[in-house]
Amino acid sequence: MLRSFTRIARVPAIRQFSTTTPKPFITNFFGKKDLKKREEIIKNQDDFESDSQDKITILTKENSPNTKKFDPEVDMADFKINQWKDTVVREQDLEATYNSEQLSSIFNQTYQELKGETITSTQYPDINLFDLNFRFQFAKTLQQKLGFDFNDYTLTKSHTLYELFTIVNKTVSKRYVNERNPNGVVLRSQDFNAANIYLKEERTPEQQQRELTRIAEKAREEIA
Repeated sequence: MLRSFTRIARVPAIRQFSTTTPKPFITNFFGKKDLKKREEIIKNQDDFESDSQDKITILTKENSPNTKKFDPEVDMADFKINQWKDTVVREQDLEATYNSEQLSSIFNQTYQELKGETITSTQYPDINLFDLNFRFQFAKTLQQKLGFDFNDYTLTKSHTLYELFTIVNKTVSKRYVNERNPNGVVLRSQDFNAANIYLKEERTPEQQQRELTRIAEKAREEIA
């Protein structure tokens, strides 16, 4: 009995070699002519002239036709600043504007206007400011006359007229220091009253020698 054997041969995959470049999808979609025209447009896009009417304008707050510019004369025609102080004194001018006597006079005048009573500086410790309405009214009137503001701490701490006067007196008598330069030297005119300091004045060598001799003799007398 003959037994037949069937051999299944595996056929190797055949790779076809071709020099033809496969066409991209865009070529198949647009076609050769359209693709060539598109490439020319991309290549020469900087040489094309554009119509200004074809430009897209992006509206912003600045170029929107609905934006109305602010005009103070039209939009705030009735606006006025009412200065409630009789005068305005800057911080750097406080020392040159007030002294203790002038400040005390304004305190007495303010108290008389509000209470109808005449007082002197010796009575300040006995006049309390427990009535907050009167304290605020007195402080506001005082600020109106003096021309500068008090901070909240001043009003909170001042339970008597003496305490309020002490704080305000320190404010007007302290040397002004610029906040931008807190270490800056602030000098007064009396700082130049010493015998060996001359401002805007230069002495001759003979005058300097005579002054030196006088100071030396004075020092010898004090030592002796």
